Amino acid sequence: MKSSVPSYPGGHYFPPGQIPLRIHPPQRHRQTELHSHGFTELVVIQAGRVVHVTEEEEYPVEAGDVFVIHEGDAHAYREGKKLILWNILYDSRRLLTSADAVRKIPGYHAMFHIEPRFRRRHGPRARLRLNPHDLDRALELIAAIKKELENQAAGYELLATALFLQLVGFLSRSYSRDQNTTSTSLLRMGDVISFIEEHYDRPIGLGQLAEMVHMSPRHLLRTFREATGLTPIEYLLHRRIARATDLLRNETMNVTEVAFAVGFTDSNYFSRQFRTITGQTPTALRKATA
Repeated sequence: MKSSVPSYPGGHYFPPGQIPLRIHPPQRHRQTELHSHGFTELVVIQAGRVVHVTEEEEYPVEAGDVFVIHEGDAHAYREGKKLILWNILYDSRRLLTSADAVRKIPGYHAMFHIEPRFRRRHGPRARLRLNPHDLDRALELIAAIKKELENQAAGYELLATALFLQLVGFLSRSYSRDQNTTSTSLLRMGDVISFIEEHYDRPIGLGQLAEMVHMSPRHLLRTFREATGLTPIEYLLHRRIARATDLLRNETMNVTEVAFAVGFTDSNYFSRQFRTITGQTPTALRKATA
């Protein structure tokens, strides 16, 4: 990103001790300057149209369009016409990382992780566009989240988070129903990721994954790397190490037991991979968090 692009830190929007979720009042602006955020932004266009600008390109978005802006991705808007735009700001590391049920929806990975990366390289060919009925449902959920955050009644953090996860699940399912050729390809990669998320502790091979999504191993390897920046096996290793990190921090199992629990059959190989990915050994991590 160019150094001249201003960035808005997450701490400004999510004060310490508060839920890392905020909904801006509906935007009716015609233009903003190029900027980035220290958080993730879910954008829902309720009405009108506007030109969405990134550092790579610009393209029109309109009523029903829903897309995700990742932390650090610069963007802006211009030439808004009769625009009503909702911004849902959230810290994905705190709200979604442990949401295992959501992570098992193929459309979740395709829409919230793969499509934003794909968009930077190939344009907005796979973004979600809701029909009027589904747009109304999404707006109902946004309004309910906004009400909880504003009223701050007892337990609002729990209810706002639950409603937000419901919105994420609803949008993920909507993305899964898309018949767009490009989104179908991304959904296949979402299927692969969902399978890995659910079965990371078992043996998984490239051929098995390729057969599951009806692709050749070479095609899967190329498409998955283009979508995620990793090969399927590299993604599997990262998922296993992420789970191992949680176990080392929160459980009493020894290193060998942790290695076996996340799918490794050799604790020495596990330790090498753990150090390669995290920069420290399993033992060092446990001592640092004890």
